[in-house]
Amino acid sequence: MDNSLKISIDKNLEKIGIKVESLVPINTGRNSLTWEIRNKETSYFLKKYKSYPNDNRNRLNNEINFIDLLLSKNFKNIPKPICFSRKYNWAIFSWLNGKPVKNPNSKDWYRLINFLADIQKIKHYKKSSKISIASETFSNFNSHKNFIENRIRSFQVILKNKGFKDLNNWVDENLTNKIMNYKDHKYIITPKLSDKNFEYILSPSDIGFHNCIKNNQKLYFFDFEYAGWDDPYKQYTDLIIQPENVLKLSIAKDILEKFSDLLNKNINIDLLREYIYIYRLKWTIIILKQIFIQKNNENYKEKIFSKARSYYEKTEKIWLSD
Repeated sequence: MDNSLKISIDKNLEKIGIKVESLVPINTGRNSLTWEIRNKETSYFLKKYKSYPNDNRNRLNNEINFIDLLLSKNFKNIPKPICFSRKYNWAIFSWLNGKPVKNPNSKDWYRLINFLADIQKIKHYKKSSKISIASETFSNFNSHKNFIENRIRSFQVILKNKGFKDLNNWVDENLTNKIMNYKDHKYIITPKLSDKNFEYILSPSDIGFHNCIKNNQKLYFFDFEYAGWDDPYKQYTDLIIQPENVLKLSIAKDILEKFSDLLNKNINIDLLREYIYIYRLKWTIIILKQIFIQKNNENYKEKIFSKARSYYEKTEKIWLSD
């Protein structure tokens, strides 16, 4: 940890009477670094947000504002902000006890969609109007498509520069060509449409069991740095084709039907397939980017490529093969 960062953290915690006895690294994520702060009384969760050139998203503000909204409406299963620094781009939250949900059962899925549905109940409160647009969401289908196409092309540039010729050819054939030859769509999804089924929803955005833990049969949710007003079909898509928990068709439809009832919204399966068609390409790219984590490890690279290819084929078989 950078010394100036540590000094900033120590000073802020000292002001509220918290002494740091140890800092234990938890994870080096794509967009944040995290630690457990320990002392004799309890633990706290420290997150240092990364920043990138040409990326104006304020992840710290997004997370703090979204959690503050949920806390103001008496949500109990989320962390509480302890203190934060915009200058050094970090935040400290209360510690959530529990274990990762590696093999979610039906009750876990219903707890997840109930949490997402409960968030919609507060969308008309005045404070909700101050929440920003969710990360990587758009007001029409074609913008989603163009965004994902640009991600694929940017990834291909990296592959070309690093000499990954075979992988680049696979991406070109299976991802670039798929999205380049995709027909235009007329679906326009904006908050102003009179059809309530296509209104923006409040969403954590980065949805999945990777961002929650389980304790005494209850789910506790964290990581809201991408949260905001979101395209509902983007949320439905991420819910059922997130790489670590791709659902079988019958289970996915059951979950979506129950979610539809909770939201009092119709979910058009044909439109959902359009989103799945392009968003599975994005998730495939996200998986493939892991090949750069372990340099010069051919076995690891092949494992990641196999995982990406398996995901790509599985989602196509489930949703797009008929």
